[in-house]
Amino acid sequence: MAAAVLVPILTNIGAPILKKLLADKLPSGVVKDVSEAVVDTIASKIGVPSTPEAIAEAFEKSPEVVKAAVQEAENEFRDLLDRDALFAREDSREHWFSWAWRPALSWTLLYLFIWNATIQPLLAVALKANLPAVPYDTLVAFAGIWLTIYGGGHTVKAVFGKA
Repeated sequence: MAAAVLVPILTNIGAPILKKLLADKLPSGVVKDVSEAVVDTIASKIGVPSTPEAIAEAFEKSPEVVKAAVQEAENEFRDLLDRDALFAREDSREHWFSWAWRPALSWTLLYLFIWNATIQPLLAVALKANLPAVPYDTLVAFAGIWLTIYGGGHTVKAVFGKA
């Protein structure tokens, strides 16, 4: 709702960050929170009720005041799209597990493929022992499950077609 009213105004003013925050397809809870925050910030700076319609009316009456408020809000919300700020937020997480589980599972999967293809056969020959290999059907199934979890299903869908 806020996007439909405010995006034309933001385009007119030249506020690409706020426009991107309102128009992009973010997860539903995030979109609502960001939209409300953008509307609240702009409305508080120009002294109108926190609705997109009130901001649009204020823009019709005095575009320069709204333009100044939007540019201030643009600077405040810049960090939401800044890559370095995003990485800083990710790095400031409290516990290492919140970020480490994804690369750990990726490296485990890579190790299992390398074990099957090179390490296990070499050790079996060198030690003259019967070392178990991970069955390839299990390994491929695990890789598919992991791609579904980590890649959001897009990789598996691209490989196997649309279901």
